[in-house]
Amino acid sequence: STSGTAGKVGSREAGGASGTGRTGGPPGVGGSNEGSSAGLSPRGQRGAVSVEVVPVQVGTIREVGNFSGTLEARSQFVLSTKIAGRLKSIFVDAGDEVKKGQLVALLEEEDYRYPYEQAVADLEAARANLEDALGALETAKREYERAKSLFESKIVSAAELDSSQNQYRKAEATVKVVQAQVRQREAALAIAKDRLDSTRILATWESEEPVRVIGERFVNPGTLLRANDPICSVLDISSLVGVVNVTEQGYTRIRPGQRATLRVEILPGKEFPGTVDRVAPFLNPSTRQATVRISVPNRGRELKPGMFIQVEVEFSRKQQTQIIPEACLVTREDRIGVFLVNPQEGKARFIPVQVGIREGGNVEVLAPRLTGSVVITGQHLLQDGSAVLVAGRGRP
Repeated sequence: STSGTAGKVGSREAGGASGTGRTGGPPGVGGSNEGSSAGLSPRGQRGAVSVEVVPVQVGTIREVGNFSGTLEARSQFVLSTKIAGRLKSIFVDAGDEVKKGQLVALLEEEDYRYPYEQAVADLEAARANLEDALGALETAKREYERAKSLFESKIVSAAELDSSQNQYRKAEATVKVVQAQVRQREAALAIAKDRLDSTRILATWESEEPVRVIGERFVNPGTLLRANDPICSVLDISSLVGVVNVTEQGYTRIRPGQRATLRVEILPGKEFPGTVDRVAPFLNPSTRQATVRISVPNRGRELKPGMFIQVEVEFSRKQQTQIIPEACLVTREDRIGVFLVNPQEGKARFIPVQVGIREGGNVEVLAPRLTGSVVITGQHLLQDGSAVLVAGRGRP
């Protein structure tokens, strides 16, 4: 729904905005109001009507939209296991703070330590084989170079040269095979180390905030877990997101960057500032509503995900404008106006007005310029020109 909120206007007494009415209109009204009382007969001489008045004030009024919604964590994820295993220890519980990189839980590691140690030994053996193969390659290379030199001197035959060349090529192939084995063993060791490291379950995230909180713990020590079984949920509640759904009327007015004020029923009297962050680019065809996300700082952590919220979004703000209580408005002959009290005449004059923003029981008067006090109680008994008696003051 759309409304406005500038606080209740004035006390119920004469006074208010200053100004001087020009010739041609009722006292207290800037500019001519010719025809403003056409067709409206005075009350006559049946006696003065007791009324209460409030001054016309000049101030600030806002146009706001009021919505309801729910708070959500800005970021939330479930911490789970990468591998299967029995849970040995868990060091956090719901509501605990957790630091980035903190150890959260341990799995029994015996089933993964032995394969890791085996992978280390296999890699060492493969590297030793590589050293032997490289030594054999160096020897074969020297023999081949020697055979080429002797062949050029016609000391050895071509068959002996071919044999040396074949030995050299065989040594080269052996080195390549052993190098591949070393890479294979290195990969196997990396996998075994990753599995062993995965028995230590850490809380990690990409963003920079150093601390989050545990939302819920799902397991207890001794539980046999499968890969990807959940351990606990981790929430970022340093700031929250208010999620509201707006109808077509509000959707056309709301946009990112607008200021918002949040209220929570279980925290009476408190208001929390926010900013419209994102507006869905479409209306849901079934509900005819769009989702709006509002960023809400939560440094004191008073707000919690899941709380029901009332949100007031400021669409626009008018300053130095005329403001009166909305209760002052009356309708006479299909025209909206107010009764302006003339202190000299002791009468109330009906002044048609053009209204603007409505907020918090107050309304903006766009035109004409009003000076003085308007009737807030008893106006339903008045006609244009009725004699009035202001409560508590005698005849004005």
